[in-house]
Amino acid sequence: MDFLFTGLTNEQKVFYLSKIKITTKTFLRNEVIFSENETCNHIAFINTGSVTAKRYFSDGHESIIRVLSNNDTIGEALIFSNDNTYKASFISDTKSLVSFIKYDDIILLIKDNSTIALNLLNKISNSLVSVNNQLKILSKRNVRSKLCEFLHLEAIKNNSKIFTISSNKTELALLLNVERPTLSKEIKSLIDEQIISNVGYAYTIIDYKKLEKYL
Repeated sequence: MDFLFTGLTNEQKVFYLSKIKITTKTFLRNEVIFSENETCNHIAFINTGSVTAKRYFSDGHESIIRVLSNNDTIGEALIFSNDNTYKASFISDTKSLVSFIKYDDIILLIKDNSTIALNLLNKISNSLVSVNNQLKILSKRNVRSKLCEFLHLEAIKNNSKIFTISSNKTELALLLNVERPTLSKEIKSLIDEQIISNVGYAYTIIDYKKLEKYL
């Protein structure tokens, strides 16, 4: 949660931390942090670990909405919404350490200090960009376009054609809302066409012009 206090002196940070209550909890692998349709009344800060936002459907299908890790937050925009219920379940993928600040304390901080308010607005804006990027990926009509859009956005985020993602192939298939075997076949095709290379979690875009044709 250090981003909240960016631009403040250490003395100011200590002062504001003394005015609020922070609850920290350890979640084990596959433990639910927030459930779908639960009311959002805290902002959660992931100190360590990995958390996935998933939606489950009546036919047994599941879809990954977001994958979060160290220094990411949950509920920073939703907590201020008129419809402040979670639209997905947030599940700890690993042993994760998560801190919580309740709504009233967030309001106290942003009312008392404009820098904290701006830091939170910046975090909300970045989260909305991430969600919009996910929607952009899912709007693509076929697996290749979804995969190429995902890799394109990862390259932009990392400012490099060489990058490592946080998801394995199964998780990436859920994130793109495609079948795992179909995704693996498409990755192999892109490799065979010398558009990308891939080893485990590491990807390299070899021919950006060819990849851009599918965006």
